[in-house]
Amino acid sequence: MGLFKLMAGVALCFSLQARADALQNISYNIMLRTYKALQAATDDMHAKIVVLQNEPTQDNLTAAQNAWRAMRVQWEASEGFLFGPVSELEIDPELDTWPLDRTALQGVLNSGEALTPDYVRNLGAELGGFHTVEFLLFGNGVNSNTQPVANVTPRVLQYLNSTVQLMQGHVNTLVSSWETGWVKDSSGRPYAELVATASGDTFEQPRDVYAQMVEGMMGIIGEVSSTKIANSFGGSIGAVDLEKEESPYSWNSLADFTDNVRSVLNVYTGEYMGVRQGEGLKDVLMEKDPALAQAVEDKIRDTMQRIQNIALSNPGGTFRGAITSPAGRPSVQNAIDGLDELFAMLQNEVLPAIVR
Repeated sequence: MGLFKLMAGVALCFSLQARADALQNISYNIMLRTYKALQAATDDMHAKIVVLQNEPTQDNLTAAQNAWRAMRVQWEASEGFLFGPVSELEIDPELDTWPLDRTALQGVLNSGEALTPDYVRNLGAELGGFHTVEFLLFGNGVNSNTQPVANVTPRVLQYLNSTVQLMQGHVNTLVSSWETGWVKDSSGRPYAELVATASGDTFEQPRDVYAQMVEGMMGIIGEVSSTKIANSFGGSIGAVDLEKEESPYSWNSLADFTDNVRSVLNVYTGEYMGVRQGEGLKDVLMEKDPALAQAVEDKIRDTMQRIQNIALSNPGGTFRGAITSPAGRPSVQNAIDGLDELFAMLQNEVLPAIVR
């Protein structure tokens, strides 16, 4: 009997340690690390805009476009955990509101107003963030996902500079909240520490954090399926609405969707940039249901592959090419089906198991 109690105690200690390791790894090596990479990419984006202002060449425009894509990777890879500061400080809509109101944007560009950061800030989230920058850098996206540098006028460059400065401010606030101190917690401790220790005003115990993480996963998987893809996909080719595509000017939508699912994979497996950093949610679930734990990872990876397969369905390899093509639409529906299956698995199996 004494030996049994000893073994049970060892198993409990192992379980608690695995949970602690998962929280630490996910908070610091996945979430905070992604936000810091976003911060670095945003700073690089602004530097590239300044270079383009000083020397408006086609090569410098291409460099700025590539910087936008690099920043986009890190943002989309963070959307599986849109809780805490990014949500409560409304940083998400400030950075990523879409569709863009192009008519209003053109009105601002045609006006005589000084396009300072303060002026652009007062225009609201609908005329700022990623998709404003995307449109100004890449053009209208109708026939091409680039444009002549001559279209990027000094006034456009002013707007770009101010918009990216505002984005820098939002991202800096986000990183500071995670790394330095979270103003909405009475302790003032960094949000990363609150997640890693399952403490503070928001969390009472590890399962509260795990539940928040799974709900974050469900949120982005549901959004990719029912909003990001479905709104432009429509029920038929005749109902396609390209204005509702997420990144229609850069033709970056498939990369967006893939990185959204990658954000779920990272939290689940403990990976960052394809390299396992430590424990993830899968390790916690393994203690409860090993078969389910592996099935969920398989489904996440399968869903990512289904999204990537959309590119194979049309000559241009784009989302818009797929949804407007009879040959391409089945691959889009297949991706939607995979997303919906993953959402159901997270909601009906993972969430109940992870919190019990």
